[in-house]
Amino acid sequence: MKCRQCGTEIAEKALICYKCGTATTEADAATDARITTEVNAELAKDKDLSALKINVDTKSGAVTLQGTAPSTMARERATTLAANIKGVTSVDNKLEVRG
Repeated sequence: MKCRQCGTEIAEKALICYKCGTATTEADAATDARITTEVNAELAKDKDLSALKINVDTKSGAVTLQGTAPSTMARERATTLAANIKGVTSVDNKLEVRG
């Protein structure tokens, strides 16, 4: 996982970042779960995007989207929907266009 303050890779079970001293907490996991839930909800509202065909993973606010999208436009819309969720720090869109 990455430190939410400085971006340094830290051990998954680390309580603080060895580089900057930022504490990691259970709140981070709760925030990630909330982000994932909200991204899935937004995708489900879109007529071209199905939350069932898109896997959403969130770690320290960084969202990864995997699966398929019916068009390039829908793929880009998924990025925008995810990026607009409070707490999202980045979106890695790995959706494959299959129309």
